[in-house]
Formats: sequence, C-alpha cells, structure tokens
Amino acid sequence: MNKDTRTRCQKCRFQKCLDAGMKPELVHPKKSKKAGKENEPDQETLRLCHQLTKMISTAFNASFGNVVDEIKKGDTPALLDADFDELKRMATKFVSKFVEVGEEEREKLVDSSLRAFLAVIGAYVISQRDELATAHVFNQDPMTVADMNEVKDMLDFEHMTADTLAIVAAMTFTISTPKISTEAREAITKLHERFTTSYSFMSNDVQNSSGMPAIYSFANSMRKFY
Repeated sequence: MNKDTRTRCQKCRFQKCLDAGMKPELVHPKKSKKAGKENEPDQETLRLCHQLTKMISTAFNASFGNVVDEIKKGDTPALLDADFDELKRMATKFVSKFVEVGEEEREKLVDSSLRAFLAVIGAYVISQRDELATAHVFNQDPMTVADMNEVKDMLDFEHMTADTLAIVAAMTFTISTPKISTEAREAITKLHERFTTSYSFMSNDVQNSSGMPAIYSFANSMRKFY
C-alpha cells in the first residue's frame, strides 16, 4: 500500500479503524465536494443494512404480530393485551432470532431489557393512537406510561415504518448487557452497532445539535431504563 493506492479498499481501512478502537458513532459525517452534500453510503453497505432490517422485521412480526399494520387499520394488536409472562415469552422468541447466546444468558438479557422494550412499543403506539395508552400491557407496571411518554420525544415514532420500529425494538435488547459472558457481551455490542447503522441508513435519520444521528442520542438516553 502506498499513497496512491491507500484509499482503494475502504472496507479494509474501515476495519483497521475499528480494530484500533474507533467509535463509528463519534465520526462526523464527511461532506461531499459537490454542493456540500454528504457522501452517499456505498451500495454494499445499503444492501447489508436492508438485509438485516428485513430479517429483524420478519422476526418481530413472527413474535409480536404486525403491530404497525394493525395499528394503522384501527385494530388492537394482540401484544397490547399480553400480560407480563406472555410478553416475556414473546420477547424471548424475538431475541432468539438474532442473539446467539445460551438460554440462561438470553433470559438475563430479556429480563433486563423488557422495561426499555415496552417503552419503545408504547412510544410508537401512542404516537399513532393515544387512546391505546390504557392498553393492558402498559398498565401492569406503574412506570410504563411515564416511560413511553418520555421515549416518544426521542425519535420520530410518528413516521416509523414496520421495518424501522422492528430495528429500534431489537436495539433495546443490545443497549445494556447484564452479567453475561465476555464473548456474548462483545457479540451483542457488535450487533448494536449494526442496528444503529441500519436505522440511520433506512430511516434517513436526522442529526442532533452535535451533528450525530439521533439514534445514537436515543441509545444513550435509553440506558436509564435498565
């Protein structure tokens, strides 16, 4: 590699940066020389993000039903009538589709993340139909309604699609890692990075005042719910 060829393999350069400890969420987007526009993500990155998003969306629908379509049709998703044990069973099924850890570690992950997950689902639901704030699943814990009203202002839940809601819901199981093995924690951390990248690309994520995509601020703010 020399000064003439050093930029020809962006994937290799990016991986070396990650290996050296670079945090993608702290990198400010580079401006294009043309009209000050940001560089478009490469097609391979978009393909991988789209593939991951579709996989997570399919897993979400298989576990919880198509919440977005049912809400928009005026129906009440079965998820909203679930009690705590049923919600935990659904969540465990969902997590098993994308987190490859042992059963005991998966249970710890689900137990520690249910509050955050429910806050995200609630934030979406009340952004569409606020009368559903009284649904059974939101009234089993006295903190849930306050949680989801707080989370509602963290992202653009009003315009979320089934795909982007599924990604954000999945992300809640990767933000905080309980007392699990180092290997499992590292795998979940990498998965979390893939989710944030996919959400940013698939939703045209807006930037906050510091120039970072809003999804990163969201992930940091959500830590209080674990």
